[in-house]
Amino acid sequence: QFTTILSWSAKWLGTDESQVMYRDQRDKKNVRDDKEILKAIWSLLDEADVVLTQNGIRFDSKKLNARFAIHGMNEPSSYKHIDTLRIAKRKFAFDSNKLAHLTEIFCVKYKKLDHKAFPGAKLWTECLKGNQEAFKEMEEYNKHDVLSLEELYVDHFAKWDNTIDINWY
Repeated sequence: QFTTILSWSAKWLGTDESQVMYRDQRDKKNVRDDKEILKAIWSLLDEADVVLTQNGIRFDSKKLNARFAIHGMNEPSSYKHIDTLRIAKRKFAFDSNKLAHLTEIFCVKYKKLDHKAFPGAKLWTECLKGNQEAFKEMEEYNKHDVLSLEELYVDHFAKWDNTIDINWY
């Protein structure tokens, strides 16, 4: 088996919640053929000046880079990377630095969702099987992650993060 990008979600900081972008493999004959979905996320990263993630420096970026390389793609243009997990570890001593815990403490509008119909890794295994209901849950889960992460950073962590002047961008 190998890593496959099944879905991604993103939005430009400060845009309306209706502007959340989402792509997945639900309509693909072979959900493991992720070249097209990677082209879309590569273009977005290539355009970005700053990327905001939770654990994206250690995990997401490296997984994406591996998939880009496997498909013969170049590295996207450089961008600054704000990682809320790193901010949490560097500045605080929370009981947990997981996004679910942090959004439970801080966020009012968007708390991280559970994927209840397909708990744990079952959501991913069901998507790999092409389960359309699992993909619907994945979409809601991914989009909500983006919104909760933005609320966490903008409303609570940005004032604790002096690594990047986000207003400059």
